[in-house]
Amino acid sequence: MKISVALALAVLLPAVSWGSGFYKCNIGGRTVYQASPCPAGTGGEVDLQPISSMSGTAPAAAPRPRSEGAMPPTSAITRAPAAATASTYDSNTWYRGAAGYQAAMRESERTGAPVFVYFYVDWCGYCKKFDAAVLPDAQVQKKLRGFIKVRVNPEHGPEEDRLFSYMGGRGFPHVLAGDSKSSMVKLNLGNYKPAGTLASLDRVLKARRRKETRR
Repeated sequence: MKISVALALAVLLPAVSWGSGFYKCNIGGRTVYQASPCPAGTGGEVDLQPISSMSGTAPAAAPRPRSEGAMPPTSAITRAPAAATASTYDSNTWYRGAAGYQAAMRESERTGAPVFVYFYVDWCGYCKKFDAAVLPDAQVQKKLRGFIKVRVNPEHGPEEDRLFSYMGGRGFPHVLAGDSKSSMVKLNLGNYKPAGTLASLDRVLKARRRKETRR
């Protein structure tokens, strides 16, 4: 049975607990959310559990099924010649969507600045908590001024959805940092408190400095 995203969220979210199954399916060319498993080959379960631990890499579980095919966006794997490693990037600007991600990676190549990518959806309670409790924090904002920042909602288009899958996304929020010269690292959000995000960003910057000193 086909259901719209808005109807699915209005009906299912109040009734589904955080520990129960919740599925994203591609039915008849449309993305729908439902409490029952998707028909075979049309989607998979969405992880809505809070992030409480950090491995430093993408999740070890099986990749989220991709409704748009297995190949990532071409722009996501194309690398321009490396820029100087030193960065003086200082901005509070946020890029948006898959096109914004592409622009951010080009800016990283040009400036040498690291990239901060935040995948979210409008109905995600943990995303709202991250937006309200972490991103407005003065120290977090100061730290992020040195990162080229991107917000991506996978529900805004097929390119955004493919990028989410390519970047190892299985649940929300899905937050990564890194640069165009290395793999992006999934961040530990520290139970959605500023201190956890700041510590994760510091680890990314420290790893970058170690790479630069080895050159």
